[in-house]
Amino acid sequence: MTVKYKTVVTAAGAAKFAAALTPGGKKVNIVAMAVGDGGGTLPEPNTGQTKLINEVWRHALNKISQDNKKKNYVVAELVIPPETGGFWLREMGLYDDTGTLVAVGNMAESYKPKLEEGSGRAQTLRMVIILSDLESVDLAIDSSMVMATQDYVDDKIAEHEQSRRHPDATLKEKGFTQLSSATDSASEALAATPKAVKTAYDLAKGKYTAQDATTAQKGIVQLSSATDSTSETLAATPKAVKATYDLAKGKYTAQDATTAQKGIVQLSSATDSTSETLAATLKAVKAANDNANGRVPGSRKVNGRALTGDISITAQDIFNGQAVSIGNAIDLNAYTTPGLYYQAANAQAVSGKNYPEPNAGSLEVYKHAGVTQIYRMYNHSRSYIRTMYSGAWSAWTKQYDAANKPTPADIGAVSKGGDTVSGTLKVAAEVQTTSANSYRMVYGNYGTLWRQDGSNLYLMLTNSGNQYGGYNSLRPFSVNLTNGDVTINKLGLVNFANFDARYYTKAQSDAGYMPRSGAYTKAESDGRFQPKGSYGAPNSASKAANGWWQCGSTGIIEQWLQGATMTSEKTQTITFPKAFPSACLSISVSTLNVNNNTGTEGMFQLVSKTKTGCVVMANRAYGSVGQVAVLIHAVGY
Repeated sequence: MTVKYKTVVTAAGAAKFAAALTPGGKKVNIVAMAVGDGGGTLPEPNTGQTKLINEVWRHALNKISQDNKKKNYVVAELVIPPETGGFWLREMGLYDDTGTLVAVGNMAESYKPKLEEGSGRAQTLRMVIILSDLESVDLAIDSSMVMATQDYVDDKIAEHEQSRRHPDATLKEKGFTQLSSATDSASEALAATPKAVKTAYDLAKGKYTAQDATTAQKGIVQLSSATDSTSETLAATPKAVKATYDLAKGKYTAQDATTAQKGIVQLSSATDSTSETLAATLKAVKAANDNANGRVPGSRKVNGRALTGDISITAQDIFNGQAVSIGNAIDLNAYTTPGLYYQAANAQAVSGKNYPEPNAGSLEVYKHAGVTQIYRMYNHSRSYIRTMYSGAWSAWTKQYDAANKPTPADIGAVSKGGDTVSGTLKVAAEVQTTSANSYRMVYGNYGTLWRQDGSNLYLMLTNSGNQYGGYNSLRPFSVNLTNGDVTINKLGLVNFANFDARYYTKAQSDAGYMPRSGAYTKAESDGRFQPKGSYGAPNSASKAANGWWQCGSTGIIEQWLQGATMTSEKTQTITFPKAFPSACLSISVSTLNVNNNTGTEGMFQLVSKTKTGCVVMANRAYGSVGQVAVLIHAVGY
């Protein structure tokens, strides 16, 4: 399994540890540990590092020592006090007294809170490095900088409990005692043995003259099993002696007191506790006594009001008296404890972090699965809300109300003040207006107007604001509302590309017939040309020496060309003037006597053919000066 958390010695640290083992070398004095948040992610320790990725806190070591079991392990300990925090822990590093990073490691991610966040704890970090020889490391530490950890205190208490370093018992205090079998001793620092008790028992049974024993002379005594009595007229029973003996032998150690036996107790000033393992202080006794007598200290107050009578808690006590000031240069991300807070100054909001606006206002914090914050501006009804879950804050979202309405842009709407619609405007019902120009569409001073005149509906084009069709208006288009006839005053089309298959475009007509500059009427077309579909494309040709001809109806192409002159046997590649789109059907090859030399003969043979050309070979060539050339005639489509 891949190791996720580890510590490595840096290259600089390895050099220092090696140098310390050379004659006269100086031991490496590791004095401090730094911690960091890794820049937001768990880092991978690298021997080439000279510092942490993002250091958040550094302090002198609390302890550095050799591991009890693994002798080549060095354990460095750092204690982060409760008042320090507000950062994540993902990386740590050890520094020597010269400021060199000698070891670096990562650790399980954890958040170190600070007291202001409502949680505080002292956190102990231990970093282990493995060295081949511990002689290279100085394991001394400045004891004045050491903070006792809980583990250290527990170890010391356990060590003390098993030791015999306890005070001697006295008549007033418990402790260790020495045994004695004397029956006539006046010592108050020794404990009686069973032998001494037996002697006293025999005396009590009448073996000796019956008389009361005193500290000055022997006599009859009364037995007692008490181990804490100060009586000088009672004699200890074997039970009492055994209890004392067991204590003297170390069978009992310091233990907590209970309602059944004595022991060590912890003090408490609580007045409402039901604990049977804590001891009340005089302060708690006085408070209980005062309460029993109906008295409350006169110095006590509730929300700033003296306890001179009954006090009713109102919402004002919470919202006014208990609201907490945010202060200057504060990051609102740190406020995760539910409550009411306020920022009294714009300048302090500007210097702070993660405000929705750099303005004074109030902050409400609510708890749920995470945290919700609501920030309200001091001089407006604007408010913002955001949430934090799993350590991540959402963006601030503005809240809208009657005094703080969203703009059309906020909700993707069109403003009635005259926004331009850049996309398609779709209307599910009729578009109706109540203005006098209810049918008018205007662009600047120009517009269109639909007007009804008798049984006709006119499209009028107007200019200069002449909306009712004066002398500057045109009526190019009208519709008869009775039979639906459409009248167009003049049709001067420029683009015929959008006509359907029943008509020819200008380009089609020009390509198939004699050129013309305008559109043909139906009568002109019928009188001059064949119906559409009964003709093919026009014939085309190239009249060059190496040329071609193409039939417009069938697509057959004929080509002719003369090849290069030749004086000896060889092959020649011929390229057609025009490539056949589909196939070369046949090729005719003939010979041309270039210089009319009667002593020259030649014959060419076709070797191969393609759509783009052919290869021919000259079989014979005679004469020293005679030259022949190949003539090609090719047919294809």
